[in-house]
Amino acid sequence: MTDPTLALRERMARELAERGLARSERWQRAFRRVPRHRFVPRFYEADGTMIDLETMENPERGLARVYRADEPLVVGWDGRTGNATASSSAPAIMAAMLDRLELEPGHRVLEVGTGTGYGAALLAEVAGPDRVTTVDVDRRLVAEARARLDALGYRVTVECADGFGGWPTGAPYDRVIATCMAPRVPRAWVEQAPGGLIVAVVVQMMAVLRVGADGRAQGRFSHHTMWFMQDRRHAPAQVTETEARAAMAGGHRRRARVPLRQIMGGEIVPAFWDLFKLFHLPYSFEFAPAKGQVGIVARDDRSWVLLEDDEEGGWVTQGGRRRLWDEAEGLYLRLLEAGAPGRDRFGLTVRPDGGQVVWLDHPESGYRWEL
Repeated sequence: MTDPTLALRERMARELAERGLARSERWQRAFRRVPRHRFVPRFYEADGTMIDLETMENPERGLARVYRADEPLVVGWDGRTGNATASSSAPAIMAAMLDRLELEPGHRVLEVGTGTGYGAALLAEVAGPDRVTTVDVDRRLVAEARARLDALGYRVTVECADGFGGWPTGAPYDRVIATCMAPRVPRAWVEQAPGGLIVAVVVQMMAVLRVGADGRAQGRFSHHTMWFMQDRRHAPAQVTETEARAAMAGGHRRRARVPLRQIMGGEIVPAFWDLFKLFHLPYSFEFAPAKGQVGIVARDDRSWVLLEDDEEGGWVTQGGRRRLWDEAEGLYLRLLEAGAPGRDRFGLTVRPDGGQVVWLDHPESGYRWEL
């Protein structure tokens, strides 16, 4: 009997190639070969309802979603907060990262963030057997991923560990790819990939860094906006809407110095939100307290801002340890001064001492931000 997913895989691989996300024939072949449905047999809807491909009435509809290029699939759910705890990232996002990894057959590669194991299988298709190590902090995910990879014949080392520390037992690596969001690049990744390449999502921006002989890692961000699950061991606790409302008490109200629509629209300075979150707000909860309002609460220190739009530019109320919108407006105006640069004009340097700086156009630029 013909596998009904073969045509779906072929279509997805062709779309990834046509969109310039999987430019290499190696990655196109990997996306055709790896059966994503075997790694994601169950997933959750936005309301927490679980979809099981084996028991659903119309499995063809479920399989079509599994092989949709832009479809992330939630595979872990927190009923208390109503938040996803684990996911299989959209193949389009995975392809964008893998395409920048410059992976060759025989390279040793470390993947941080095993998830379902699908990414490790894609890596193994290119790097070859016994060349991929993948780590995740979630024991359940690690056990399930190991079983799936073994069942499909992928010889991958799967370990339960804090990925921010890498996996020194398997070092050195030629490549490191991180499929979970990090607020900064952990020094361990640099140390375990001497002379190698690191592709990682730093908050919402994808960094491609080369590790030099002096122990410095440096490179640029891509033009993509990325979204990955946050590492639960290092990220602050999730916030519920009830907790967010309780945190937003008192505060100071003023007129917006920059019209809210100008900032919120993201059209004049398209890199603004990614950079603002990178510099000031890596962990946040955002919601609509009332019609015409946007509430933002920092999950780490509970600083908060309430934005209310109107025809005159809007009102800002902020409270907590920091004045979040003062920081936002300051960054926005500085980016305007710099000519509203796109994401790919920014770069990142990770120094041997662990210090990290974001720069515009070149490392010695007058526009620099310490992380």
